[in-house]
Amino acid sequence: INPFKGLLLGLFFITVGAGIDFALASTIWDSVVFWAAVTVAAKMAVLLLVGWFYGLRRQALWLFCLSLPQAGEFAFVLIAFGVANAVFEPAFADQLLLIVALTMLVTPLLFILYDKLIAHAYSTGQGGREADAIDEDNPIIIAGRGRVG
Repeated sequence: INPFKGLLLGLFFITVGAGIDFALASTIWDSVVFWAAVTVAAKMAVLLLVGWFYGLRRQALWLFCLSLPQAGEFAFVLIAFGVANAVFEPAFADQLLLIVALTMLVTPLLFILYDKLIAHAYSTGQGGREADAIDEDNPIIIAGRGRVG
């Protein structure tokens, strides 16, 4: 099934994209943006606490919090399951699809924000020390054993 993995994944996202009601998105865009922002912020807050508890600090904590704030692909499956079992109305499911899709769209933009603002703060040497200066000029000695020798 591995050769078909990309094909099936593409088919899944095409199906999800075809199910999005863009006319609805144009009428309730402010609500969709608000709830997507709430979802991302709430998940980032939880991830911040979990990451801090498990010892992540500084740059690793930022990467952890920015990599997982989207609602996720499984939300699409749960939304379809909820509509099929009459847990909620199809109109509400359409709104949820828009919110989930927007959170997934925002996540790569968060990485761009990380590269432009946050990573720069850690790469300028703030809080770190300068590299050691080595004045010696020694020949290279490779010791060990590998597959060849």
